[in-house]
Parts: sequence; structure tokens; C-alpha cells
Amino acid sequence: MFAVGVIYATLGSLNMADLALRAQALPASEAALLRVGVALLLFVFLVKGALIPVHFWLPNTYTMTPAPVAALFAIMTKVGAYAIIRVWTLVFPTTLGTLGDIAKAVLIPGGLATLVVGSLGVLAGGSLARMAAFAAIGSMGTLFVAIGSFTPEALSAALYYLIHSTLAGAALFLLVDQLRARRSSTALVIAPPVPESGLLAAFFFVAAIAVVGLPPLSGFIGKLLVLEAMLVHPLWVWIWAIILGASLLGVVGFARAGSLLFWKPFALSAVAEGANGHGRALFQERHIEPPGRVSAETTPLPSRPALATAGVLLGGTVALSVFAGPVMAVLDATSAQLLTRRSYVEAVLRDPALWDLLPVSPAEIALNEAEAARADALTTNAAPAATALQAEDGLFPVTPASGGDER
Repeated sequence: MFAVGVIYATLGSLNMADLALRAQALPASEAALLRVGVALLLFVFLVKGALIPVHFWLPNTYTMTPAPVAALFAIMTKVGAYAIIRVWTLVFPTTLGTLGDIAKAVLIPGGLATLVVGSLGVLAGGSLARMAAFAAIGSMGTLFVAIGSFTPEALSAALYYLIHSTLAGAALFLLVDQLRARRSSTALVIAPPVPESGLLAAFFFVAAIAVVGLPPLSGFIGKLLVLEAMLVHPLWVWIWAIILGASLLGVVGFARAGSLLFWKPFALSAVAEGANGHGRALFQERHIEPPGRVSAETTPLPSRPALATAGVLLGGTVALSVFAGPVMAVLDATSAQLLTRRSYVEAVLRDPALWDLLPVSPAEIALNEAEAARADALTTNAAPAATALQAEDGLFPVTPASGGDER
């Protein structure tokens, strides 16, 4: 509220199209107070998006929250990233100097730090719930890195990764809840195996692949798009190294969790049920009670609606990878529209006298040139095809061959 109040006091409006014009026309001598409001607004969005060092609220909140609510929060966390995209592409673009550079200076280094902290949290998490919370932080780090470039390719990659991380994160939190209901805890310790946990283990395997960004699911495509978009950054080598290194830490962390929760309990239980006492000694070395298996009668059955919902979300990540081409075509058009400020202002403010007050940004010039080149290519390719088609339909007379008789 303080940030919005400062911006309103400085520019006298809260309409985004109007703000874009007024911020453009504001004299540099009066921009100091506006910079304070813009910095406060960015801070609010970064708290919502859990960027380092204002991520402190997320791990414990998501760990202690019921899984359906945490799955919903996986969507709500992305609101901070979406708000930054909307405000800093329309109202405070990088062409405004300091007002636009505030976000650009913070997002990429802060996103990389957030990604590192999230990956270390996944690796060191003592429970699957806490790992899921830190995985959400890591995904926000990758998202902020992509947004911080503010290029059409980076914004398209960010939007794709935003959709993927929302689906994968929500599915993982629902699976955490199912595991907690059947084991009474999500701690990464070996416990007696839970009967009928095969489907839960399979869903966890798919969710882990999606979250860490391994092929063939959409997490791999999303990270590949982000890496490709960051090639234009002068420090792209470091960005690539951090993103790939964080992915490796995530793979190790989730592999360890899957082994402790789903594989080792069955393996050690089989040994413990053997004829000799060696199996019980193995359990005692790991400070685990040696009973063989949990009775199916005393174990809550898996919630079919929750598993079905998790399956739908994971199916969404599969569909997102299968239809990556059409989805990216839509997202490319969306990022182009986000960067075309003038079109938005013309649509909202009907007064043509105001349109010329907003200069055309370099991104808009590049997009317009690309559209013109695409239109020229379509026209050039369509002309021979149209001529051939008309000739086939008899619209053009066909000259008879020489020496032949025209009848």
C-alpha cells in the first residue's frame, strides 16, 4: 500500500496505460520519489515471489500447510513473477533508465542466489515436505533469472517455465500429503514399507523428474529454453553453470529421498524377515524398529481424488512437453504483446493525441521488423503458388506447344 500510495502521489494515476505515459513524461528532477515507490513495489513482488533474502516465510509455511493449500500456494507464489512481468514491461521498461534498471539489476543475481539456496535446501532437506518447499524456491530462482533479461525470447521461456513449475510443484505437494497420511511423517528415514505404495512411488518418480528438469518432461524443455535465451547475456557461462549445477543437486536430493522412502524399506524388510538375525542387525545399526511390514488393515488407504488430481497435474507436464511447439507459438505471441507497449496504450486510451507521447521501444522496433519480414516472406512464397493454382483451374490460357495445331 505504501508503494502504491507513493506512485499515485507522484504520477497521479493508477491506470497502467496512463502510468506508462506519465512515467515517460516525468522530469528527471522529480523522479527521486517515484524511484522510492518503484523500489518498494519491486520489494513487495519479490517477497511474494520468495527471492533471496526475502524468502524466509516460504519453507516453514509450505512445510506446515495442508497439502491442498500448499498446492494452491504454488500458483500464488508465481503471482509475484507475473506482476513484475506486467509492470516492468509496460509501466517501467528498461528504456526509462533507473526506473526500469532497478528490476533488471536485482532479478538475475538474486534469481541465481535463490536457485542455489533452493537446490541446497532440496539436498539437505530432512523431510519430503521441506524438500518440496525448497524446490518451489529454486523454481522461482530460475523464473526470475529468465524474467530479468526482459527480451522476447527470455519472456517466452519464463512463461513456459512458469506453467511447468506450477503444475509440477502442485503435484509434488499433493504427493507429500499422501505420503504423510500413510507414514504419519515425511521424514527421510527408513520405516517399515507401506502396502499398496506402488502408484504413489511411480507418481513421485515422475514428479521428481519434472521438478529437477530431466528429459523428457517439460521441466527439461523449460530450462533448455531459459538457457538458450540467456546466451545473449555477457555472463551466460556463469548462468549456465549455476542452473545446471543446481539441477544436479536436485537430482541427487530427490534420488536420495526416493531411495529412503520407497526402495530401501522394501529391501531391508525382505532381509529382516530372513531366517537369520543379520537383517535385524542391519535395522538396529540404522536405529530402525525391525518389524517386517505395516498391516494393510492399519494403514489409511490412499485418497483416490488426491492421487487422481496429482495424476492430472503430472499429465499436464507431459502434455506441455508433447505440445511444446504450439504452446511456445502462443507464448511467443504473448511475449511480443507484452513488449508492445504502444498497442496496449492505444487500446486502453482512445485519445490519438496521447499515443505519440510514448516512444517506440527497441523491442517493438525489432518485433515490427520481424513481422514485416515474415509478411514479405509469406507474400513472396504465396505468389508462385497462387499462379500455379490459377493455371491449374484454367484461369490463365496455356500456350500450345510449337508445331501443334490449336483446335
